Amino acid sequence: MAEQDDILVQVLRDPLRLKGLKLQEWNALLPQARACHLLARLADDAIQRPGAGIPPEVLWHLASAREKADNHAIGIRWEVRRLDRILAGLGTPVVLLKGPAYMMLGLPWGRGRICRDIDLLVPRSRLADVERCLLANGWATHEMSAFQEWFFRKWLHEIPAMVHRDRGTAVDVHHNILPHIDSIRLDSDRLIADSLPLEGCRCLRVLTPDDRLLHSAAHLFRRGFYAFGLRDLADMDGMLRGYTGDDEWARLLKRAAELRLGQPLYLAFRYAGMLLGTPVPAAVQDTVREWRPRWPPLWVLDRLVRVAVLPPRLDGRNRGRAVAQWILERYPLSLWKKTILPKLGVGPGGKL
Repeated sequence: MAEQDDILVQVLRDPLRLKGLKLQEWNALLPQARACHLLARLADDAIQRPGAGIPPEVLWHLASAREKADNHAIGIRWEVRRLDRILAGLGTPVVLLKGPAYMMLGLPWGRGRICRDIDLLVPRSRLADVERCLLANGWATHEMSAFQEWFFRKWLHEIPAMVHRDRGTAVDVHHNILPHIDSIRLDSDRLIADSLPLEGCRCLRVLTPDDRLLHSAAHLFRRGFYAFGLRDLADMDGMLRGYTGDDEWARLLKRAAELRLGQPLYLAFRYAGMLLGTPVPAAVQDTVREWRPRWPPLWVLDRLVRVAVLPPRLDGRNRGRAVAQWILERYPLSLWKKTILPKLGVGPGGKL
């Protein structure tokens, strides 16, 4: 692979690589970072790094990305506080997930985050109450067929996405972090019970640091959203670099075993290390080796993941990337349930 094809990976792996980049390299780096939703984070690293020697032509792009991300963050924080006020009266814990949670917590990997929606996790027993509350306060679901509605509620881990009628804000309400079509049966009540209060909020909570890492790994390697996979790996890299002692690593491994998320954690270690140089102690890697997938062979998975998460090529030759993402989106979930069953149009009661 030509050097400029993976220059974003080089910069993420070693931020000092930003110093002295040639204009031609910036011409490759900026579109890659934008495509992977990492441009604003890159802008923070570059602008705040003294002596980076950023060309004036590039500085304009970076400053624009930061301003856009800052304005976006203001809107997300306002929406989160609004949701907290609306849902507080239900008397149920509501867990804020992924990007919005990172932003509200002020985590480094939340800087410059662009969030397409706000993800919430609620107890399944209160799902209907939360949905009614949102409907009463301006959110509505997109029109969909009866079969699509059934498939969402039968096989997935969330209700159909809701969008505010006036502001266009999207909210995804989950009752689990993995869909029913996944072979892993994860007890989401444990995630909610162990979650932590979000400062300044009445009902909103956030996952523990261990659970945030495991959720990020499961989101990528079990749900298969590889288009922004490099951003997710960068998130996991930041989280993993916070583990410094044997006790912390032992706690993480114990939690992964409890939640049956050992395989996603193994893959997070493997690919964050392979692409971004994320340090994981040798003893920890030996422990998680028993969680490695048996199929496909790791050398095949290595090739697929690398091709799928790398930024799209500027010359438009991205067929291999699209094929790799298509395969990984269906691995390791059931091909029958995720791909074949919906196309057959099998609805309630098994009728076509």
